[in-house]
Amino acid sequence: MSKSYLQRCLFLFGIWSVVCDRSVRARQTPDSIYCICYRLRTPKRHVKQAAAGNPTEDVNNIKQLLAGELTLEWAHETWLGIPDRPCWKSVPKGASNDAFSHQIRYKEQKHTYASRKLQWPEKSFHVSYTVFSNNGKAKIRAALLGFDSFEVSFFDTYDVLFSTKYCFIMSPTQLEDGDVMCSLWAGVPLSEKGAAASENEKAKKKKEADNASAQCVQALAAKCSRPGKRLYKRYFFC
Repeated sequence: MSKSYLQRCLFLFGIWSVVCDRSVRARQTPDSIYCICYRLRTPKRHVKQAAAGNPTEDVNNIKQLLAGELTLEWAHETWLGIPDRPCWKSVPKGASNDAFSHQIRYKEQKHTYASRKLQWPEKSFHVSYTVFSNNGKAKIRAALLGFDSFEVSFFDTYDVLFSTKYCFIMSPTQLEDGDVMCSLWAGVPLSEKGAAASENEKAKKKKEADNASAQCVQALAAKCSRPGKRLYKRYFFC
């Protein structure tokens, strides 16, 4: 450790001593100086670790996203190796405290997936999303509003694995440790988010959206890749 660096640490330690009460100063040891110098040398790493997996930030991100229209962009296949109904658009209808009311509508859909022809009838239903944190994790509870039955087992409580102001990734809470069944929700659509007046602003917004989309997909691959479980781009079918 250089002499000038140690002098700077000692100077900062002296300032710290002035503002601390006497009981703290009475317990100081030479190790205290090293501890303070170490923290001053590594502020970026320290801040990054503190911000990782922040449930409050995740909750805020998701609330902002639920205030607008969402699509389900990516997801794992079902246990049968086929997609659930691919085109999920979730449109906001109202909000109260931590609960958000959305409506999901489907036209009749026909798709070919993995050499299989799949068909879904027309469907419309209302859902309530509740966002909260528990045991250091942000969570989302999806509940069907009304008495309609629904063929997709979507209504459940989910752990939030990743979030930004553009997307979030969730997986059912009740799965075994280490297992995931991921879905990536995004603002609709990311490439058109934030239409601007000028061409320069449009180009800037598109670049931001493209970067955000890439970040979300990278997080999906990092957190949700599991042997034998395939992810597919649901919104591709729409």
